[in-house]
Amino acid sequence: MSYIDVETSTASGLPIELYEFARGGVQYWRFNNTDKDVVRSGLTYKTMQVERGKVQQTSDPDKNDLTLTFPRSLQFAVSMLRHSPEEVTTLTIYRGHIGDDDFITYWKGRILAVSADGNAITMSLESIFTSMQRYGLRARFEYGCRHSLYAAACGVSEADYKFIGQVANLSGLTMDIYGANAQPNGWYTGGVLHWGGHGTRMIASHVGNQLVLNRPLPGLRNGVTVNIYPGCDRRLETCINKFNNVANFGGFPWIPSRNPFEGSFI
Repeated sequence: MSYIDVETSTASGLPIELYEFARGGVQYWRFNNTDKDVVRSGLTYKTMQVERGKVQQTSDPDKNDLTLTFPRSLQFAVSMLRHSPEEVTTLTIYRGHIGDDDFITYWKGRILAVSADGNAITMSLESIFTSMQRYGLRARFEYGCRHSLYAAACGVSEADYKFIGQVANLSGLTMDIYGANAQPNGWYTGGVLHWGGHGTRMIASHVGNQLVLNRPLPGLRNGVTVNIYPGCDRRLETCINKFNNVANFGGFPWIPSRNPFEGSFI
């Protein structure tokens, strides 16, 4: 029987929702809102307790947001509360009926924020349709470069500046990456440390072989292999001397510092 037939039935409908969270195409968490685990297409959706906000469908994508409330006993929700990920985490809700394998994609979006209040954890999400919005002119007339490092407008290749090393002497946010001292102090400051499949963190400082992250990366331990990339302070001198990329510099360092409409030039 099709989803529509069961959905519009006055007696046969037993609605069920499947929740699939995905991060970076490599990590998945799957749940359902019944009291038993559900297997669909070979994938297991574990039972969970969840309170879902109302799904709205309007012509304004900004008004199609959704909230989910979980108990603190759900480890997935707790992990999202402790360490918000740098990578986008999406949610797809599939709606169907118990005993019928015809499901529809009911809602899709991404996590914006996670907060806690007592024994409840609330997750705020925005609809995927917000990504279809388009803005007008966004380039700013400013001293520093307006481009994101390694982005298309910047043109610098991550692969050309990647350094692969092993974590050693890990203590809190501080660690050694032997070989990082081949570059001058501060070379990796403002850059990123990427541990494949586990996450990315900004490098707050770099001196010799020692790096300090801006916040913890769960599971990081001595001996694991990570990639580190240098940062950029968006100055013209850095673009020239560090990345040899002045042709793509997006700043305007010669903007007059004095407002021509105020004061006197005499």
